[in-house]
Amino acid sequence: MPQGTALPILFLCAGVVMSGCSTALQTSTNGQAPSSVTPCGAPSPDPSRKIVINAPCDHAKVAPRHFVEGVVADANAQVWVVIHPMEVADYWVQPNVTVREGGRWKVLCYFGELGQHSGKPYEVMAIANPKETLREGQLLPNWPEAQSKSQVVEVVRE
Repeated sequence: MPQGTALPILFLCAGVVMSGCSTALQTSTNGQAPSSVTPCGAPSPDPSRKIVINAPCDHAKVAPRHFVEGVVADANAQVWVVIHPMEVADYWVQPNVTVREGGRWKVLCYFGELGQHSGKPYEVMAIANPKETLREGQLLPNWPEAQSKSQVVEVVRE
């Protein structure tokens, strides 16, 4: 490679190479529980957080159907994503999440309806092991109680 040529920087997120992302949960070398950082490079204010959202990042623009992905420390956890349109009081339970090897998960979520809700703000949270049974499409009055909760990510519908 010629001298002075810049290489693209790639980060390893939850075992998947991604561009522009920080490590979400790092597996320790001594077998202890992983430590966490929030996505996009900011250190987690709560190092005991057991589930994090890797994408989308805070203040990102999202499509009406957009993937939300992250990692959970317990690969056997039951994970759900909840979307809160900030202009209303409702919290929407998204489709069921399948947790993969290493605790990685990804789910296609709904951010409003096609042709509507452009420019509207949403909050997103992932939860692990909810205290009450959840189902896709369920409307809640607030964030559900759970064994673990991710950071809240704020996004805007494109």
